[in-house]
Amino acid sequence: CYFSNTNRQRLGRIIRLLIFRRLDEVADRNGIIAKRMSQFLEVEVIPPKEKSVFTDEEIRKIIECSDPFAETVLMYLFTGLRKTELLTMKTKDVHPAERYMRGGIKTKAGKNRIIPIHKIIASIVDKRMKTAGALFLGMSDKEFNSEWKRFMKLLEMNHTPHETRHTFRSLLDSAGGNQKCINLIMGHSSGEGIGEKVYTHKTIKELIDTVDLVRF
Repeated sequence: CYFSNTNRQRLGRIIRLLIFRRLDEVADRNGIIAKRMSQFLEVEVIPPKEKSVFTDEEIRKIIECSDPFAETVLMYLFTGLRKTELLTMKTKDVHPAERYMRGGIKTKAGKNRIIPIHKIIASIVDKRMKTAGALFLGMSDKEFNSEWKRFMKLLEMNHTPHETRHTFRSLLDSAGGNQKCINLIMGHSSGEGIGEKVYTHKTIKELIDTVDLVRF
């Protein structure tokens, strides 16, 4: 079962509170304490971390950047893939000529989905295919994190890798993309079973047309 850092912290506090209340109850029953103080304790609500999207100016800066890692960042920005989804993407599942990738993890709707290749990253994908091994990116999680921190510092930005995903969703919404297509691309449930039967209703071409609405 997956827990975010925030949820893990909150779960830890709940467990500690339950343990304290149980000890408090035993101590009270055995006359060790005069009053059960645990009744006055509450679990502090941890506010979710605010996600910030890349601005248009920041995206243009990355497009114009000559640093090699800029290409990797652009692939995240224009696919909406989670960090691990692109890191584990198999080269055999990338189809530059047809302009799509097949991959995804985490949820039923997100697994084995079609991810269109945006025009902006088409040449980057073509170039990467010529040197890629079994895995398309060929980077470990540790290498990626190190490069991400270096790149953010280089461009004087402050974003997490996951904010590329929020950015892509925002770009698609702002461009007026079809919501069902957006859900399919992002791996979000759209109320229907996910699989080949869904893609007969929303073809790969429709998904490609949706991402191409985003222009820079």
